[in-house]
Amino acid sequence: MVTEKQIRHIVMVVACFLALFLATTIIQILQMTIWMTLESVLLLVVFLIGWILLLIQQAHARGRLEAAHLQLAAFAMRMEELTLVNERQRLARELHDTLAQDLVGLTLQLERIDQHLEKKRHERARELAQQAMSRARATLAEARTAIDHLRANALGPQDLLQALHKEIDRFRETTSIACVADIAALAQTPCALCEHVLRAITEGLTNAARHSQAQQVHICAQFQEDFLIIEISDDGRGFESAALATLQGHYGLLGLRERAHLCGGHLMIESAPGQGTVLRLHLPTQTRGGVL
Repeated sequence: MVTEKQIRHIVMVVACFLALFLATTIIQILQMTIWMTLESVLLLVVFLIGWILLLIQQAHARGRLEAAHLQLAAFAMRMEELTLVNERQRLARELHDTLAQDLVGLTLQLERIDQHLEKKRHERARELAQQAMSRARATLAEARTAIDHLRANALGPQDLLQALHKEIDRFRETTSIACVADIAALAQTPCALCEHVLRAITEGLTNAARHSQAQQVHICAQFQEDFLIIEISDDGRGFESAALATLQGHYGLLGLRERAHLCGGHLMIESAPGQGTVLRLHLPTQTRGGVL
């Protein structure tokens, strides 16, 4: 038979096992709770860090966007300023190369008329007066065309040659200066250069008539490799080339330099007192991307 003492021993053992089981269970539950809590805290920290980084990136992006807007606004303002400057320069060139040149030609014709009248050469004076009236009408028509169309008309190689022959004939008639022209090569001038070529040669003739006191002017045009070279020379009194930069009122030469620069070319001026003047214009017939 089981004694009371043995029963107490069994109860004590069972109680110990139950206590150990309960303790183990409680510890496991506590460990799991702590782990889950740590895991939640870590997830929250990661979320907060990611959210803060996103806010920082958005702030940087807004800063870069605002800086880009400011740069774009500054660039647009600069482009507008450059456009206005370029347009003023273009209008200045056009006014000089059209109205101013024609007025100079009319002035020279009137001076010749006055000379013939002093010498009683009435018939010759009358011829020049008729030419001056015709030129004045043409100048007025050209001015109206320039105002209406902003000189948007395209000039082709054949038109260029015809216009140049007229200018050369008018130069001879007005000034009585001999002019030898070797310009047959200009029949191959790219259309993009025709206007510039016409204005360059016209300016060279005008300078020779007004300043050089020359007896003869020579015009030569030729193609060398990828360049069209136009040379206008005279046997006049010349000037100091070094002093050219300080001369006031020589807007024609300034316009020629601007035209050459716009085409990617350059203008050379050679002169010396008593040795005449040479204008040499180099204009590229091609660009890196192909034909002009």
